[in-house]
Amino acid sequence: MTLAIIISLLTEIFQYQDQITITGNRVVVELGNRIAYLKDGVKGINQKTGAQLYSQILTWKMSEKIVEAEGNIIYEQQEPKFNLTGDKAIGTLEDNNIVVSSSSPDRVVTEIYPR
Repeated sequence: MTLAIIISLLTEIFQYQDQITITGNRVVVELGNRIAYLKDGVKGINQKTGAQLYSQILTWKMSEKIVEAEGNIIYEQQEPKFNLTGDKAIGTLEDNNIVVSSSSPDRVVTEIYPR
C-alpha cells in the first residue's frame, strides 16, 4: 500500500538539493514512490538557472528527477534566452534538459531572444 497526500489548493513542492520548485492547484504526492502529480496552473522553476516550465498537468518522478508535462506547455530558459511551446514536455529541470513536442499537425514553436 502506498501512502498518498492529496491537496486541492495552491501547493508548492521544493526540492532543496537541486533548487527545484514546482507548484500546482491540485496535488497528489505518493510518498513511498516519491512521485508527485500536479494539475491546474502548474509551474516548475529551476531556482539556480531561472528556467521555468508551465503546463496543465505534470508528473514529477523525484527519485529520477524527471518531469513529464502535458497541456499548453511553455518552457523558458535564461541562458541562452529562448522559449518553447507545445503539447508535451519531458526531461530534467535541474540541468535544463527539457524536450518539448507537439501533436500533429501543430508544431513546437521556438522563440530565441538575441542579446
